[in-house]
Amino acid sequence: MNREMNTRQRVLDVSCSLFYSNGFNGTSVRDIAKKAKVNVSLIHYYFKSKQGLFESLAIQYFEPYRK
Repeated sequence: MNREMNTRQRVLDVSCSLFYSNGFNGTSVRDIAKKAKVNVSLIHYYFKSKQGLFESLAIQYFEPYRK
């Protein structure tokens, strides 16, 4: 896995953890960026928004079931 994919996956892992513990509305993009140790703009680069990040998590979770 290259560095970009590692960073993207780290953001997904951190956001999953924060969404689970704080809920979607209780988690900010800044919280995710701080815990993942990335710049907020990087999250927007990869996912466009917090909603896009959440959708990526849902797709990642359900993709194995679809196959």
